[in-house]
Amino acid sequence: MAIYVILSLEENPSLEERIKHDFPEDFYRLSDREWLVSSNKIAKAISDDLEISEGKFGQIIIFWVSGYFGWWSRTVWEWIKLKEGK
Repeated sequence: MAIYVILSLEENPSLEERIKHDFPEDFYRLSDREWLVSSNKIAKAISDDLEISEGKFGQIIIFWVSGYFGWWSRTVWEWIKLKEGK
């Protein structure tokens, strides 16, 4: 499955609840404005499904993760490795 990062300009508890609902086993909360989502869908389909494309949750952008590197908690790296293997 592909991994996407969803970025919100501001704190967005309503969007987070929607992500939890639509991707209960396939999301990881990085912060109150950033989430990782694992899906077989393309970014546009995720945006449409979450009603991001309609502007319902404000300024949001979704990026497909094609590479990554950095320093973060071990649980993030484990989640990515698990989801990439699906």
